[in-house]
Amino acid sequence: MIDIDNQEVELVIPAYFDENSQTWAAMKEMLESLLADTRKRNDSFRNTPDQTAAIRGEVKLLKQLLKIPEKVRKGRAKRPQTIRQDF
Repeated sequence: MIDIDNQEVELVIPAYFDENSQTWAAMKEMLESLLADTRKRNDSFRNTPDQTAAIRGEVKLLKQLLKIPEKVRKGRAKRPQTIRQDF
């Protein structure tokens, strides 16, 4: 489960997740870049309280997405009941 805007959202990971894949490496790089940019936006003194709250929510979400491999390793991410093989 991850928390988005004070709502618990179930995190469903595909039946197979390889944190050493090129796909995850590219996604991780993108998420880390977005996180750095979002943190810089949060440092602006021009943000309203609502904007600051929204930006902090983005930071929280990005950090939780970056923890997907850890959640998979610890068995805390729900896995689908069936594996689709229609690809």
